[in-house]
Amino acid sequence: MKEDSEKVPQSPEQIADHLQVTYVPTYLLTTAIGLLMAAFIVWGVLGTVSDKAYYSGVVFPEQGTTDLTLPNKGIVRTMLVHNGDSVCVGQVVAMVSVGESHSYLTSTVSGLVISTKDDNELFEAFDPIVSVVDGNAVSQQMQHTRLIAYADNEAITALAATVKEQWEAWQANPEGYFDSTELFALDTLIGGKGLNDPELVNTLVNNSAAAIDYLDSIGIHLNNVAAFGGASVKRIHRPVNEEGKTVSVGAYTVPLLEKACQENEKIALLTDVTATKLLTA
Repeated sequence: MKEDSEKVPQSPEQIADHLQVTYVPTYLLTTAIGLLMAAFIVWGVLGTVSDKAYYSGVVFPEQGTTDLTLPNKGIVRTMLVHNGDSVCVGQVVAMVSVGESHSYLTSTVSGLVISTKDDNELFEAFDPIVSVVDGNAVSQQMQHTRLIAYADNEAITALAATVKEQWEAWQANPEGYFDSTELFALDTLIGGKGLNDPELVNTLVNNSAAAIDYLDSIGIHLNNVAAFGGASVKRIHRPVNEEGKTVSVGAYTVPLLEKACQENEKIALLTDVTATKLLTA
């Protein structure tokens, strides 16, 4: 133990005797710096920096492109066209809301849709909602695009024009709540992409209000009104419970309809039977 303690350095001088400091030779540092400078000089003379950027996509001419905009900010409720669709003048391309009002955006040009907002996306005043390339500016190959089912539906175009006139008239004298059978029909046709049976649509829009009144007369009250299922305004009637909360229409209505049938002497309820024919008056 004594011999080991005597080997332990006791002073800075003894530590220096045990340490060996290695220095990098000056010529190596000089050589490394020289090689680095030479590499920079060679790259500066012979090297190049790419001034090109590579992208993938389709180039459209700036001339002939039309942005469909509104002078107010709002929100897109439903986009009715998508990239690659062909549109014509007067075609309804989107259902939008500005403040508390709802309206339809129609195309002012015929051509190819190249960009659109998304459903439920906000937009600012004069912010492009749909961009369309004029049909004359699109090559013949680009014309081979799919048409939406209701692109040339005259009924939708005519209804959209009528609803626009009604909306402008209502804005001039905004009394009550804006809605009409034409707007109801337009919502229905757009929801069905123009494939609806026009006679059934007319039956629906012209008899719905009377049906709600009839249900109310037999004790089925659908007093809560909201906008669902493609309706551009609040038009969907729902029941509420004693606490004022909305409840399922079916669970609320069916028992009350059954009760009304049982109380009506002209109606016979038959159960556990097979129906083979539908009798109409």
